[in-house]
Amino acid sequence: NSLIDVGGDLWNAVQSYVGLHIDLVQKMSSQVKNQSPEVGQYLHVMEKHRDYDIYSAERDPAHAMFVKMFGQEYADGFVHDFLFALSNMPS
Repeated sequence: NSLIDVGGDLWNAVQSYVGLHIDLVQKMSSQVKNQSPEVGQYLHVMEKHRDYDIYSAERDPAHAMFVKMFGQEYADGFVHDFLFALSNMPS
């Protein structure tokens, strides 16, 4: 059954990707612990990313459509938890 057989190039690519992701997370963790200069750059980028997510979530034109189609709770969750995950959910 071809649905069960996930071998070959796809499996190798998945393993390679996961390995690189783990390496990246471990490298960043050690840099944070050691307060390396890259941490300051990372924090600056994350601050700007958060600013972008907040700005975009507040102005997302699709939010109103999501509210009409799926309801307020779903629309807010989709915009703030998925599309712009670093934004804050309105209280």
